[in-house]
Amino acid sequence: MATKDMLENLATKDMLENLATKDMLDDLAMMTQKGFQYIESKMATKDMLAVVVESIDLVRQDVRDIKITLGPLVRTVASLDTDMQHLTVRVARLEQKGGLVKK
Repeated sequence: MATKDMLENLATKDMLENLATKDMLDDLAMMTQKGFQYIESKMATKDMLAVVVESIDLVRQDVRDIKITLGPLVRTVASLDTDMQHLTVRVARLEQKGGLVKK
C-alpha cells in the first residue's frame, strides 16, 4: 500500500509535461544523429578491410618462405659450428706437437 511519503515524491502531470519539450527532443535527436555520423565516419569500409586482409596474406606468405629457408640454414650453421670446433681442437693439437704453444 502506498504511504503518504511515497505519494508526495511522485511526479505530477505538470512536472512530466515540462520534463521533455519538443525542442529538447529535437536537440537530443540531432545529437544522437551526429554521434552516429561521427562513428560511421571512423568505421573501416569493406575496401579498407580488403587491403588489410591482402597485406596480412602477404606477410603470412613471407613468414612461410622465411621458415622454409631458415630450416636448412640453421642445420648448415650448426654443422659448420661443429666442424669449427673440431678444427679448433685439431689446430690446438698441431700447435702443441709443433712446439708453438706451451702445454
